[in-house]
Order: sequence, then structure tokens, then C-alpha cells
Amino acid sequence: MSELYEINLACPEEQQLISVNKYPWDSAYRPHTAAKISYIDDSLHVYMRTNEWPLRALVVEQNGAVYTDSCMELFLMPVPGKTEKYINIEINPLGVPFISVGISRKNRYLINVRNYKKLFSISSKISEKGWELSYRIPLDFLHDNFGEFELVPGYEMRANFYKCGDNTIHSHYGCWSEIDLPAPDFHCPNFFGRIVCR
Repeated sequence: MSELYEINLACPEEQQLISVNKYPWDSAYRPHTAAKISYIDDSLHVYMRTNEWPLRALVVEQNGAVYTDSCMELFLMPVPGKTEKYINIEINPLGVPFISVGISRKNRYLINVRNYKKLFSISSKISEKGWELSYRIPLDFLHDNFGEFELVPGYEMRANFYKCGDNTIHSHYGCWSEIDLPAPDFHCPNFFGRIVCR
């Protein structure tokens, strides 16, 4: 059964954190990770935090293999009633993103944004207690890639949050909405949870 998360359109400052605490592939290391999405000024605002430590942060090129570093991710299907396409946004502690769009792992195209830190307002803060990440996804950007839609009460999207680090000291693969597969795979929209606007 997929998870349900509600976006509070009227009071975004009261948006609740959810736990990204399912480790379906028996990772010995399970950092506590939390996430939330708010809707403010025609943008989705994403916030994630984790107590992962130590960190790996080596990838510095946009659309490089940030998933090999300490990484927090959002996979979002904004218009599930019209298209099966989803966007994956993967970001390491340096604030470097990997962004692609498509209907599956293989059928995707990369998105290169010249001034990505400005467009997405990416902010990453590191401490000895872990790291936290915040960024925004302008609706205009989503409209360009998925067509027009409006976030109103009752509107539903599909998504999953992930915490991973393929080449970290303690490799791990965590998710918000449970994935029932024999091996790690985040590109599985049939296991996405429900994101409902209220």
C-alpha cells in the first residue's frame, strides 16, 4: 500500500515532515531522514534533512553521478492522469543536481540548467550532525516538461523520496514509500506514494 502525503495549500508554514525511513534492501546503515514539500509563490519547495555522517561529496558536475555521493532525492510524477513521465531530482551535499525526465529508467532525457542554483534556489548545509537540503521547483519549469496543471485542493501527484549513497562508507538505500523489489531500484513509479493537495 502506497503512502499518502498532504500538501497544505492554505498554510505552507505548517507543512509536516515525513520520514524517509524504509530500507527494503536490509541496509545495515540507516540514517534518519525526513522530508517535506510546500507550495509557495508558484513553486514547490522541497526540504530534506538527514543525520548521515560521515559524508561523501566528490561529484561537482551537473548531471554527474551524485547518487554515488551522499545523496537525497525526489522522484515526482506531477500529472499522473495525463502522462507517466516523472522527474528525478538527485542532489549531493555540495548542492550539485542530477535531473532527468522520462517514463522509466531507460527512457529518460537529462535536463541541463545553466544557472541551476539560482533557478532552483538550492541550499545545502553541512554540520557534524549530518546535512540538510532545500530547493524549489518552479511550476513554470514543470509546465515546460509536463504540460499545464494547477495545484488546487484535491489535486493529486505521485512521488517518492529517497536517501542513498552508493559509494559512501556505509552504502544505503532508503525510501518514503515502500518498494517491493528484490534489488535496489528507485525508478519504479508503480511504488510511488500519493501527494494530495488540501
